Amino acid sequence: MTAASAASVTTGKGLLAKLRGQGLRLSVRFDGLLLVGPQASITAEQDRDIRDGKQLLLDALAEEQRMRADVMPRIREMAERWQYSEEELQEALAVAANDPGPWMQYCELDEEAAGKAEQVGRRYPW
Repeated sequence: MTAASAASVTTGKGLLAKLRGQGLRLSVRFDGLLLVGPQASITAEQDRDIRDGKQLLLDALAEEQRMRADVMPRIREMAERWQYSEEELQEALAVAANDPGPWMQYCELDEEAAGKAEQVGRRYPW
């Protein structure tokens, strides 16, 4: 990683976001191999960043996968509470499969509100 890119990206999540923002797709193969594409569009600087940050990227992708596995059933529970249509549910699941972070936050806020409503004997959603 160059000094400039290292200064601006200090975490695996940050490096992952940076590379995705530059149009690269990153994933992990079943045997733990980091896959990056499209190969033809990887610049020399991106190649250095990927090589230098390989373990950070693998860790970030593993965390993203754990979060994705955790958030999917929570989205289904929230969709049931809010009576999502099948189309709305499928859209939420598709977006969360791509980027689970925001949906994890939505679910946490919704679960917190549902818990508070339950404590005071109110139905949620209102």
